[in-house]
Amino acid sequence: MIKGVLFDLDGTLIDSSPDFVKCLNTILTDNNQTNISEADMRHLVSDGSNLLLKTFLHIKSDNELQQIREQFFILYKKELLNGSKLFEGVAELIGFLESEQIPWGIVTNKFRRFAEIIVSNNLFLKKSQVLITPDDIKIAKPDPEGILKATQLLGISSQECIYVGDHLKDLEAATNAGMESIGCLFGYSMKIEKDTKKHTQYFVKDAFELKTLLSKKIAVHEK
Repeated sequence: MIKGVLFDLDGTLIDSSPDFVKCLNTILTDNNQTNISEADMRHLVSDGSNLLLKTFLHIKSDNELQQIREQFFILYKKELLNGSKLFEGVAELIGFLESEQIPWGIVTNKFRRFAEIIVSNNLFLKKSQVLITPDDIKIAKPDPEGILKATQLLGISSQECIYVGDHLKDLEAATNAGMESIGCLFGYSMKIEKDTKKHTQYFVKDAFELKTLLSKKIAVHEK
């Protein structure tokens, strides 16, 4: 019986890979290294900046990684509203939740200083009733702390909520929180495989299919 929905951000509601690749290529150019295409790095976007940078740059120490990471963050803050956009169908999905008066929110591993700018500057995302980032909790996903905090703020139990994401960590976090989840195949890293199927039976190829699935689960509750 679904009374609320929580979403991951990158790879679930928004496609932020154009901004990431632009910033990464700036750093690669500054370090006299070959630029990459969006296809080269898209599958790593949901794995965090450390893995992204270590994969494409010849980083020799943790100190160098930290310096380059800070450079990447400075560039990203300047770009994060330029290329990122809602996935097709997300606007309609949010409109549906609003029309059905279903409370919804965002639980992301993106730092608040970035996530808050994106959410507050988007006509649809700013309707979110809760935004939980790593700055708001002690342990990030797959730990369930963020999801459970979000359900408390929405005033619903974990059993009455469903979490939607594009990474195995999203599904694991939902399982650890005692709630259902949905895997987004249109995101960056989700695949239907043994590890993901351990945590959910629901996979969607786009936001339109996600809206249809959620409408059925919400309708079951209404009946």
